[in-house]
Formats: sequence, C-alpha cells, structure tokens
Amino acid sequence: EAKQAGQIAPRWQMTYGTDPAQREEKIREAAAAGLIELETAKQALPHLTEAELKNPALTVKPASLQALENKLTEQEEQKPTDKEEARKWLKALREKLKKEKVA
Repeated sequence: EAKQAGQIAPRWQMTYGTDPAQREEKIREAAAAGLIELETAKQALPHLTEAELKNPALTVKPASLQALENKLTEQEEQKPTDKEEARKWLKALREKLKKEKVA
C-alpha cells in the first residue's frame, strides 16, 4: 500500500543475465534512467565513461577492443628509441605475449 501511495520507492537490483551484449545495453539504460546508481554501473562496465553510461544511445567500443587499444597505447608509450633497446623491448613483449597466451 505504501509503495502504491508513493511513500516507498522501489529498490532496483542489477543482475548480469546470460547475454553480454544485452547486459551492457540494459545496465546503460538503467543508469541513464536513474534506476541504478551510476557508481554501480561504473563497477559493472569500467571501460565506459560517465557520458557513455548516462547516454545509452551513444555507440561504444566493446570492452575487449577497448582493452586491446589501451594495451597498444601503453606499449607505444614505452617504445624505445635506439635499436638495441628496441630488440630488448621486442623480446620482452614476445615473452609477455607467450605468457598471456598460455594463461
């Protein structure tokens, strides 16, 4: 009765479901509508900006693509300038990729 009279607001809870594509869409819609806290949406979708969370109509990159771009940017920033450093850098990068592939 209190809920129907508007005295008690509903408490929304987020579930992840089984479809990752729909999950992101629905979390963004819920955040934009104010059904879930923006902080909750940020924890579930850390690759999105606040603007992307608040506006579900914005097109965003998939999390995996964003993570790859972040890694490439990080590697580009660490790129050495001379040939000897470049060889060491490439060797370390190859080792890192081998370890990640196995994991």
